[in-house]
Amino acid sequence: MTVINPLEAEMTNLRLDSAEGPIGRCVKARGARPQLLTAYKAIAVGDGVLLDGVEGVVSEYLKKGLVKLKLDDGTSPIVDASKLEAISGGQAEAADLRDALVDAQAKARATPPVDPYYAENLPPEILETLPPEKTQGFWAPTAEALAALPRPGDEVKVSDGKEAFWVLVSSCEGDVVVGQVVNELAGGQLWKFGSKVAFLKRHIHQMEVYLPANELSDAEAKARYLGVRREGGTGPGWAEDKVLSGSDAALVAEAEFTRRIRDGFEAGSDDPLNKFLDKAKNKLGVPVLSPLAVAEFFREHPEHLAGTGLDASDVGCFRLKSSKDCDDHEQIHSNLVNMTLSTRVEAICFDA
Repeated sequence: MTVINPLEAEMTNLRLDSAEGPIGRCVKARGARPQLLTAYKAIAVGDGVLLDGVEGVVSEYLKKGLVKLKLDDGTSPIVDASKLEAISGGQAEAADLRDALVDAQAKARATPPVDPYYAENLPPEILETLPPEKTQGFWAPTAEALAALPRPGDEVKVSDGKEAFWVLVSSCEGDVVVGQVVNELAGGQLWKFGSKVAFLKRHIHQMEVYLPANELSDAEAKARYLGVRREGGTGPGWAEDKVLSGSDAALVAEAEFTRRIRDGFEAGSDDPLNKFLDKAKNKLGVPVLSPLAVAEFFREHPEHLAGTGLDASDVGCFRLKSSKDCDDHEQIHSNLVNMTLSTRVEAICFDA
């Protein structure tokens, strides 16, 4: 994934808005707070400020935490933003970019995805000779991601069709996102580094989510992991097996999703999941439709979250290893042995 450093002007901002776009993961976690919050105190261009008792407005963002002011005494000093005091009620109005930005959701639906085999294994000069349906692709955040994100303090990437730029989110109410531009721009737009802008969630191409390290205890980590190690178990019932390791949540999930497979298909049917269970003999876990299905089960049955440190209203689930790491075997990739419970935001950011 191409990530543009928010506080450096880079030519990658000028990527033309053709069929290219963010490839692969569109939501990424970051452990540090954005510099715009720490160095610039999130004071926007146009905001009213107080400097040594003199009122004025921020007229321009400069690098290294410096801003240019336009003060009521007629001076235009360049000062460190940390010395400023925001005036209550003096915030600048956000520029409405809803008609100026690319609809990332519509574009993702209209653009054929890249075939991973070609993208990962062929050199660029060969890719250029392939038909567009094999090489073009555009990804946007999922509906699940946009339901929970972004939050104030997160950064999102948008595009006006010629230049992509990042925005530090200050508020998100319904589908309306308000924030500050954190890139220096080269396209001559009316909005610029430090400007306050507004747009809709559907305009978001990528997100960088502020997610500080969550230090789990060993007990909580074990309670969240959904894999079960067993010994024996060549017969048809779980009761014949000896459990070597597995949390209460893991055992409950194993029983529930095995039941769903068995109830959905007659014994001996040709369904891949049913055949997988018969062949695995309880040794390779239980495949599921998606991590979301697992999370929804635990949201409906919060009594099984004991010891995980999770709340049913904020429980998620993610896969630990990617499909490639699972040899592209979907029954192993989307399998309880490859899953752990988490918060919703962690699940969105870390699902492999």
